Amino acid sequence: MLGTPEAGHTLGAIPCAIAWLFRGISEQRQRTGARFSVRVSCVELTTGQQQLRDLLAAHANGK
Repeated sequence: MLGTPEAGHTLGAIPCAIAWLFRGISEQRQRTGARFSVRVSCVELTTGQQQLRDLLAAHANGK
């Protein structure tokens, strides 16, 4: 999902999706002057226990 950061051509799905999102935002902002707000969540699903864990909880609100 993450790939290897050393080489741009081996980035995984997550970094590629984020790059695509911000490239699209930049293009729209240049064309229309629109403003955007982006929120990100990342959860882990443990199938055996059917539990969700917030992987970004330690980074929320400047913690």
